[in-house]
Order: sequence, then C-alpha cells, then structure tokens
Amino acid sequence: MSERSVLCGECLKKPPNWDRLYCVGDYGGALKSDLYKLKYKHDYHIAREYGQLMVRRIGDLKSSGLPTALVVVPVPWLRYWRRGYNQSQLLARSVREHFAVKGVNVSIVCPFGRQYRWRGHTRLNRKQRLRHSQSEFYIKSTQIELLRQHSHVAIVDDVVTTGATIQQLSSLLLENGVSRIDIYCVGRTAKPAKSR
Repeated sequence: MSERSVLCGECLKKPPNWDRLYCVGDYGGALKSDLYKLKYKHDYHIAREYGQLMVRRIGDLKSSGLPTALVVVPVPWLRYWRRGYNQSQLLARSVREHFAVKGVNVSIVCPFGRQYRWRGHTRLNRKQRLRHSQSEFYIKSTQIELLRQHSHVAIVDDVVTTGATIQQLSSLLLENGVSRIDIYCVGRTAKPAKSR
C-alpha cells in the first residue's frame, strides 16, 4: 500500500462512500489562518496557492485516474451574497488551472442546491453536523443530465471536519450516476483522541 492509500482506523471500521481524499495538511496553524483569510478577508490569492498545492498532493495525475469534473460545495445563499464568492469554487478554478498546465482538462460543475438553514456547521459537533446535513443538500433538476456525463468526479472543499458534508454530497452523486468520487481539500481536522 502506498503512502497515499493509507486508511485511518475510522475508515477501516466504517468505509466512506467516496474513494480517495487528497489533503494539503491538517487544519491548524498557518493553514487555518490562511483559510480564515480566504473565507472572511477576501484574500483570493490564497485559493490559487492552495489549488497548486492540492494538485501537487494528488501527485502523478495519469496514474491516479483523473476526474472529468470538479464539483463545487455550495455555500448558503446569504453567505454567498455577503461574501460575493464561494471559496470552494475559487479552489476548484485554481485546481482546474493547474491541471490545464499539465495538459489535463476538467469541467467545474455546481450541481447542488442548498436548503436554507438557520445554523451554519461551525459550532455544531459531529452528531449534530451529520443530522443537519442529511436534508440540507439536493441535486438541482437542471443538473441531473449534465452530472450523468461524469462517472468520476472530485468534490473540492476548503476543510473536511466531520465529513458530514462530503458524505451527504457523495450519496447524492452516487444516486445520480457517478461511480467514483475523490475529495480534494485544503485542510482536514484530526479526530480528537479519546480520553481515558
């Protein structure tokens, strides 16, 4: 098993419904600070830098089997309206640009709608996030046929915390004809160690 295909204990116990997760690093320190600037301080150049790092992390593009589409994680419409952008979309654009430099062409698709929720995920624990995400997302009816053109996709997100969002999005993609799902993210939170 290569370094890139190591499974954590949690994934061995309960395999996720996606295939591979490529991550720049653990969510903390400078990475956490950079993502805060991207999300709340409009530092768009950070998306370009981390897009390049994601492509480096993926490694040998030809051997890993590439997606034909990058899937954007939607943000609530009010947040999008206030910010003026979706950080997932900025990251996906950067990944696409860096793939193109290597001669790889991929589409960016935004097939999901997001139902209005009065609470964001930021202050929810894992159990609450999982319950909250179950009915939060849906595939837009106008996107179903487009989505069926892509059997292998990669969901692009800034941070994977509990995995609730990517589990829900992956379920919807699988229900609509996608057969392989990779996750490209900047940061991933480490599961806290259980106290004795």
